[in-house]
Amino acid sequence: MFSENVSKTPVPFARVRGYQAERVAGRSFEIGDPWRFYSLFWKAHDLGRLAELLPVPEASAQFGERLPVQMRACNYTAESSEVVITALLPAGWTDHTQSSRYP
Repeated sequence: MFSENVSKTPVPFARVRGYQAERVAGRSFEIGDPWRFYSLFWKAHDLGRLAELLPVPEASAQFGERLPVQMRACNYTAESSEVVITALLPAGWTDHTQSSRYP
């Protein structure tokens, strides 16, 4: 039986942060779900250190498959804005996006 550095004292309860809406202003453009979901989940459950394990969002697809990448554009100003997206893809890839302009 292992007893080295084991204490009979229970570990004190530590409340997690829980979900807290972020204060937003201006305009933002970011990668969407599922990556965004996990970043919010990690923050709500005090698991922010997991984000350090995946500093760059990753995904994969087999040859011939589609790889949807959802983006999230937000405008928290009183002024109208338009987002124009241009895909820079490797040779042989095809962009199937229906539109590149989003009001």
